[in-house]
Amino acid sequence: MTSTDETNDDCNSCDKNVSSKEEEEKEEEKDDCHCSNIQNVQQPPENFDYVYPLPERVQKEEQFIKGENVDSKKSQLQQQQQQQQQQQRQQQVPVDLTAATASAAKLNQSFADSERPRNVGLYREGGLCHFVQSMERKRVMYIVVGVAMAACVIFIIIASFAPKPIGLLSADCPCVGPLDRCICPRPTVEALTYFQMFCLANSRVAAYVCYPLYLLMFLTMTHNINTWFKTKLISEFFPVEGMHHLHVWSGTVIGILVTWHALWHLIRWGVQGNLPNLLFHTQTGWTGLVAILITPLLVLPMKWEYLRTRMPFELRKGAHYLSWVWAIMLMKHAPARNVFWIVGSAFLLYLLDWLYGYFVTTFLVPSARFVRMESAIMIKMKKPKSFPGGVCVGGNNGGDINSRNNQNGYAVGGYCYICLPWISRFEWHAFSVFQDPTDDQSICFIIAVTGNWTKALHRSITEPVYRRGWVSGPLP
Repeated sequence: MTSTDETNDDCNSCDKNVSSKEEEEKEEEKDDCHCSNIQNVQQPPENFDYVYPLPERVQKEEQFIKGENVDSKKSQLQQQQQQQQQQQRQQQVPVDLTAATASAAKLNQSFADSERPRNVGLYREGGLCHFVQSMERKRVMYIVVGVAMAACVIFIIIASFAPKPIGLLSADCPCVGPLDRCICPRPTVEALTYFQMFCLANSRVAAYVCYPLYLLMFLTMTHNINTWFKTKLISEFFPVEGMHHLHVWSGTVIGILVTWHALWHLIRWGVQGNLPNLLFHTQTGWTGLVAILITPLLVLPMKWEYLRTRMPFELRKGAHYLSWVWAIMLMKHAPARNVFWIVGSAFLLYLLDWLYGYFVTTFLVPSARFVRMESAIMIKMKKPKSFPGGVCVGGNNGGDINSRNNQNGYAVGGYCYICLPWISRFEWHAFSVFQDPTDDQSICFIIAVTGNWTKALHRSITEPVYRRGWVSGPLP
């Protein structure tokens, strides 16, 4: 290294030392000035807020000296933040609507095949833990129903084939063959031979196994009661999720058992040679005939894939309301037994729940906005005044469609029934309800075009328009 380089290095080091000393002196002068300013601060009012941390408090004191209005600045800052959030939401609307339209297309396809929309959280990818947990909870209900069905089987076998006074076996009946005791309390349940007793055993066991299923079938359709029940601790032990699955299962089993029950009664009455008289001239006969004729109309269109894909949803849904007539026939079917109280209590509870939903949780929407998309319709409306908060996707939970429950106890990803009188005054269709991403006080539905009703709606909306409608719900 040359002497010239050494001289340059020494000069540079000297310059750095001088500059650093000058900076330190300037900082000390600033600190002295700042401290003197703080010492000369006037005493603030008695209601002045001292809870802020030291740096923020000092800043407020300086603003107080300058005569600035802190509250107005704070409100201005809040307004700016709200405007920024509103702009961010508006920028995200096309993305949210696109994603919602894609998911709604899949959901609404299931709505066309089923009255109850699926719980998205159970069927999403990565939701295996939730699915397993839900199945474990459903297992409790299946065990309870299974025990009740087994108890009914034991009861009816003893009550039918034990000697009097416990059962129906009596030595006073005109038994046929080697029998010394047979059954003859009334003509509709008379069994005088071994074969007739075999037929009677099949029909009565099938009938009594259905008793717990009658309760399950009607109670699983009490949507408003189940929504309230979901907010109680007992719902942790008895599942209220997947009620539609239990309804389908119980209805299918009832359809099979009712058919089995009627078949063995008809065989026994035919063997006795008394079929026309017992079938058309007794209360048990004609009520059973009406019920067995309605049963296929209730079960097959909803369960048989061939009919589900070929029958319009409106027709299948309308036929399902024949269950009201079916329930009344069952209540009158066996006046000497307890079927009236078993079926009647469950049907009455279902009817009261339906009336509550029809008159209390059904709201008129005088002005809903309809926007036509390529293969869907978006409906946006203000929340009705009595509409429970928090049920909608994208609300307080930040838009997580897979969240199970929110702070109000309603399931996120719920659904509502919609009726548009200018399409049809008698048709109600279920669709998932979403929180409007641009307005916390509004909800929206994205309806994919899948069936006759949605196609008619899509044809009638050619441009954005405001029209009236009815909404019932929300339901979890």
